[in-house]
Amino acid sequence: MVRLIALGMGCLPLLLYAQAPADAVAGVRARLEAHPELRMEFVQTRTIAGLAKPIVTRGRAFVWHKQGVLWQVEQPYRAGYAVGQDMIAEIAADGTRTVRTERDVPAAARISRTVRAAIGSDPATLHSWFDTEARWDGARWQLTLTPRQAQLARQLKSVRLSGAEFLEDVRIEAVNGDETRVEFRNHKPGAPTEQERRAFAPD
Repeated sequence: MVRLIALGMGCLPLLLYAQAPADAVAGVRARLEAHPELRMEFVQTRTIAGLAKPIVTRGRAFVWHKQGVLWQVEQPYRAGYAVGQDMIAEIAADGTRTVRTERDVPAAARISRTVRAAIGSDPATLHSWFDTEARWDGARWQLTLTPRQAQLARQLKSVRLSGAEFLEDVRIEAVNGDETRVEFRNHKPGAPTEQERRAFAPD
């Protein structure tokens, strides 16, 4: 993830949620807050201006509202990253943890904290970082985040999250034209394992 992650909606238009915009956003958060611990597989595709082919990374993620997001990259290499509110740890195959900074893994940190904020574990960050708009089409939803902080807006154009019962898709558009898409599938709610707990343990 240090090397690769660090740096079709349908034809019918999405229908606005039938209540006020704030209620639409609250509806999305309520849907996602129903699963405070969630495992899923991910495929990340990063399209970089000037490169002929996108960079694709595959693996598994564990979203834990209380702690953060644990990324376990399986292809094209193996590595683990635990991204919490105040920590980023790289986890080797033998379980050894190395503390990293956001500068080491900027995209991993940005994606993880945006996901945590959106799923309800950090609503203050969500509202201080972004203007939010939610749209619904039946059981499906889309949440669009537009940076409100000048420093963030210099790098980030928008973030779009979408799904139904679970978060299924995250698309991050950078100001320079780069785009990162993370697709999630095979969601499985469940309490953290001892190994997952250790990943977020303080040093």
